[in-house]
Order: sequence, then C-alpha cells, then structure tokens
Amino acid sequence: MRLAGFLLGVMAAVTAGCGDSSRAAGPLPTSVVKVEPVVERDVPITFEYVGTLVGYINAQIRARVSGHLVSQNYREGSLVKSGDLLFQVDRGRFRPPSIRPTPRSTWRSRS
Repeated sequence: MRLAGFLLGVMAAVTAGCGDSSRAAGPLPTSVVKVEPVVERDVPITFEYVGTLVGYINAQIRARVSGHLVSQNYREGSLVKSGDLLFQVDRGRFRPPSIRPTPRSTWRSRS
C-alpha cells in the first residue's frame, strides 16, 4: 500500500511538468537602461561613525570645598596643566569669622 502511494506521488510529480509548450512564455522583453557619460572629478571620501573617545590621561575633578560656582575658567576639551585655575567658588563662605555676617539667631544669644 505504501509503495503504491509512493509511485503515485512520483508519477504526479513527473507529469506535472508536461503540458502544451505553445502556452509557454516567450523570451522576456528587454529592459530600458539609462546611460550617463563618464566624468572625471574629485569626490570627497567621508565616513561617519558613532563612538566614544577616551583620553590618554583621564582625571577626575573633585571639589575640596563646597559652595556655589562663580565661573568656569577653562573650555571643554582644552588642555590644562597642574595648578591651573579651573573653577572659581563664591568667597562668601570662606571669609574670616570677623567679616562674615552672622545669622540673626546668634545675635539674641550674645545680648
């Protein structure tokens, strides 16, 4: 029974390609191709990539004091040397106690 089913399947596959050749498609039509003349000129070669740059020496900048920044004295990406002034901090917190204004709560305790 299995052999008969197998032979029937093979015969169907072989005869499926047989048929009237007059119905077969003829040669494909030719395609229209646009042609441009060759022109010699300089063409810039550019590439765009996404990436992250890591410097040769990376330094972490940490504050030694707390306060409000008044100015940033360097440009992003510029070279800095040891001892260069990078930021300027508000001097109000670093005045000597005799010059620094005292809070009102301490005025009452002094009298």
